[in-house]
Amino acid sequence: GWLKQKLKIPSDVPLVAMVANFYPVKRHLDFLRSIPLILKKIPNARFVIAGRIVGNTPQARQISSRYKKCVIKSIQKMKLDRQVTLTEFTVQERSSWYSEIDLLVIPSYEGMCQAMLEAGFCDVPVVAADIGGVRDVIQHKRSGFLIPYRKPHKIVQAVSYLLKNQETKARLGRTLRKQILKHFLAQKQARKFEKLYSFLTNRSNTLCSNL
Repeated sequence: GWLKQKLKIPSDVPLVAMVANFYPVKRHLDFLRSIPLILKKIPNARFVIAGRIVGNTPQARQISSRYKKCVIKSIQKMKLDRQVTLTEFTVQERSSWYSEIDLLVIPSYEGMCQAMLEAGFCDVPVVAADIGGVRDVIQHKRSGFLIPYRKPHKIVQAVSYLLKNQETKARLGRTLRKQILKHFLAQKQARKFEKLYSFLTNRSNTLCSNL
C-alpha cells in the first residue's frame, strides 16, 4: 500500500500507529517507552506517529512545538530512528491510512478521541488507556484492549500479544467496527443530542408554565 511505500516499510511488516497531535496530554513518551520492549518480542515491527503542532494561541503552539521537539529527542536518544517515523496525513488520506496499520495505540489522558472511532471504523483494533469515555467504545478483550494509564509495560503486553495472535486481532477490529456503526456514527450521535435538547426544552417549558 501507499503508506508503507511512503514510509519505506515492507508490506509484510507489522505497523503500529499512534495518531495524536503534539501536546503533553497525549502521552507520546509512554508509547515510545514501550517500543524497545515490543521490538524484543516482535523484532521486525515498525511504528509511526502521525500528528501536528497545534494550538489556538501562540502560547499553546509554543507548548506543542516544544513537546514535539522533546518527542524527537527521545526517539534519537533511544536510538529508534529506524523503527519510528513521524508523519502527517490529510483528511482525504484518513481511510486509506488507517487501512494499512495493524494496531492503533492511544495512551493519552483524554477519554474518547476521534482517532479511536476512525481506526475502529476501518477494522483496526485499538489498545487504549482506560480513561473516561473510552469504555463507552472499547470493551476489554472484546472490541479492543484497555490498559492502565501511564503504564508502558502494559502497552508492550497488549501490542505483543495482538501482533502474535492475528485471528484475535482481526476479531477485535471487526467487533469494534460493528460497535461504532451501531452506536457512534455522527448521525446517531446527532439524533441523541436532538432528543436530549428536545427533552430539556420541553422540561424547561413545563417548569416555566408552573411558575
